Amino acid sequence: MTGRSATWRGVGGHEVGCGLLLAGMGCWSMGRVGPGDWAPWVAWGLLALAGLAIWLDMTGPGAGGSWWRMGATPVVLVLFYFRLGVDVPRLVSGRADAALMGWDRQWLGETPAVSLAWCHSAWLTEAMSACYLGYFMAYVGYLASWIRGGGPVAWRFVRGFCWVQAIGFAGYCMVPAAGPGMFMAGELPGLPTGWVGRLNDWVVRTGCNGVDVFPSLHVATTVYWVGFDVLEGRWRRLAWVALPAAGLCFSTLYLRYHYAADVLAGLAVGSVGIAVAAGRVREWWGEGTGTSR
Repeated sequence: MTGRSATWRGVGGHEVGCGLLLAGMGCWSMGRVGPGDWAPWVAWGLLALAGLAIWLDMTGPGAGGSWWRMGATPVVLVLFYFRLGVDVPRLVSGRADAALMGWDRQWLGETPAVSLAWCHSAWLTEAMSACYLGYFMAYVGYLASWIRGGGPVAWRFVRGFCWVQAIGFAGYCMVPAAGPGMFMAGELPGLPTGWVGRLNDWVVRTGCNGVDVFPSLHVATTVYWVGFDVLEGRWRRLAWVALPAAGLCFSTLYLRYHYAADVLAGLAVGSVGIAVAAGRVREWWGEGTGTSR
C-alpha cells in the first residue's frame, strides 16, 4: 500500500486517548450538573472540533498528516485546560492538598515548600522564576519546531506530547489541588524576590486553572521535551536547554507550586510520553507514523 491510505488514513492513538478524555468529561459533567450546564457541551464541542480537524485532513487533498491536524489536538487540550478550572471544582468536592502534603511528609519528613526555606534568596528566586516562565515559551517553541518539519518525526513528537498532556489533565480531574503555596498561604513567609519573580507570580496566578498540581505537567512536559531531543539526537539544542530544564523542574518545588509527589508523578508521566514516542508502547489504534499499518 502506498500514499495516504497506507500512511495517514488511520486515527492516531493519542487522538483516540484525548477523545476519550473529552468524551468522559462530557459524560461525567452531564451526570453531575445536567444538560442545562455548559460543562458537558464544552467538552463535547472540543471533541467535535478535534474530530473535524482529523476528518478534514483524512478526506482532503494531499498526502494527509497536515501541520494543522498535528496542531489541532494540542490546541484543543489547551482550551480544555482552562475549562478545567471552571468545571472540576463543581464536579469534585474538596481538594487533595492535604493528602499530597501527607505523602510528602511521610516520604521526606516535610514538604519541600517548607524544607527548602534554608536556600531562599532573592537571586535564586529570580533565577527560578525565569526558568518557570521559560516553560511557556518552550511550550510554543517545541511544538512549532517539530511540527514545522512535518512527516513521521513530527507525528511521533505530537503523539507522545499529547499523551503526556492527556494523562496530566486526567490527574487534574481526579486529584485536584491548589499547591502548597496556596494551601499554606497563611503559614509560609513570602519568598524574597524581584521583578522577574513578581511577573512570574502574576502570570501563574492569572493563568493557572487552580487545580493543576498533580501530576506536575511542568516537569512531565520538560522531561518529554528533553527525552525527545535525546531520541532524535538533537545534542546541540540539548546542550543549551539541559540546565534551564533542570532549573525548571527544581523551580516547581522552590516556588511552592508543587509537592514532591507531583514532581515524582510528573517524571513518570514524562517517561510514558518518551516511551510512546520511541515506539516502546504499541498503540491499539495504529501507529500513524508514516509507514504501512
